[in-house]
Amino acid sequence: MARTKSFIRGQLEELKEEIKNLESLQTEATSEKQKLIALKTALAEYENGNTLKMIRRIRIHLPFSHASQWQKRQKSALIFEGW
Repeated sequence: MARTKSFIRGQLEELKEEIKNLESLQTEATSEKQKLIALKTALAEYENGNTLKMIRRIRIHLPFSHASQWQKRQKSALIFEGW
């Protein structure tokens, strides 16, 4: 009887851990989906000629390490667009 209870407790702990892992993956997937939607919107902005809006949308969803590169590109794009 004690072995059975111990086994069940072990299984419950494993299930709890698996639930935590799945919830974490779900949160991560939601975040990635939001990025994908924003980047698709940015592409549509670019295709419609709204370069500035496109750059703003992309900058929001880029990692910090790429921000300075996008700032340089934004300035270049503004000059190119005649701003």
